[in-house]
Amino acid sequence: MTARDIIREALLDAMNWQASLADAYRHIPNAPETKEAKAQIRRYRQILNQRYGAPQERP
Repeated sequence: MTARDIIREALLDAMNWQASLADAYRHIPNAPETKEAKAQIRRYRQILNQRYGAPQERP
């Protein structure tokens, strides 16, 4: 596994973590944690798109 693959995997892990945080706070209306987690997911996805092509799920 190359360094590029490791970084890509780390970004996918971070996206999954942020998605689980957003899910955990979903029951709280207008929770800033949910908004921040979703914003972070968008940032990670943008990095993946720019540097590694479209984000893909793990096989």
